[in-house]
Amino acid sequence: MPGDTADWVALNMVRGIGPRSANQLLREFGTPSNVFTASRLALERSGLKPETIRDLHAREVLVRADEEIERLVPLGIELLTLGDPDYPALLREIPDPPLVLYLRGRWREAIAQPCLAVVGSRRSSSYCINAAASLARQGMMQPWGVRLLHAERGLVELAMPYSQAVTQQQGGFHGGAVGALADIAGGYAGLTVLPEDSEVVTVEYKINFLASFQGGEIRAIGRVAKGGKRIVVTTAEVVHIDDSGQQTACAVMQQTLVPVPKTY
Repeated sequence: MPGDTADWVALNMVRGIGPRSANQLLREFGTPSNVFTASRLALERSGLKPETIRDLHAREVLVRADEEIERLVPLGIELLTLGDPDYPALLREIPDPPLVLYLRGRWREAIAQPCLAVVGSRRSSSYCINAAASLARQGMMQPWGVRLLHAERGLVELAMPYSQAVTQQQGGFHGGAVGALADIAGGYAGLTVLPEDSEVVTVEYKINFLASFQGGEIRAIGRVAKGGKRIVVTTAEVVHIDDSGQQTACAVMQQTLVPVPKTY
């Protein structure tokens, strides 16, 4: 999916085109340049609004993209597009990856290491920070691309994108991967009702698989059913979300946790 950097930046700036619609356009037309040169009829068939099509066919957005690129040079900010071979592989696998990343510093070294990213973190709760820090230490979760979506007292939501790393022999999400995601979502939900110097270990869990899926991603929502000083009981619901956003139940789990001291 090659393309000129300015075309990627311009497509990212068009009003009415977000990550989902942008990725859909790229699947249909191949490159940002092809999107800009597509006919009005072809863009209408893709579901774009008239004002969005007008912006695509105007030169103004391309001029603004060139100005944006020039503005970033003295700031030491680099741009990495979805068409660049250096684009992070795990980020590329999420359903609607961002078209352009703004990078500063030694980012090549950073993305080669286990990383923690907290998005929308101006008022992050202690629950989010603790769960995110613990998740970043889980070696098994990193190559699977597991993401922390939400954390509050008694509830944590995680997501795992579809990839070859988490499939079974018939191409569906592997039950072991589904169970692991549910286990961790429930575990981190339990962690939110314990003191900050605590961790948890799983004593037991029972999971029922409801259906098998390919593509998209799965999300696990862990909830505390009963908290306590010696044991914590949690549940987790796992749903599959396809490329159109439709959600379908995938698995349900009940889990028993034991608090232990944090050793890191």
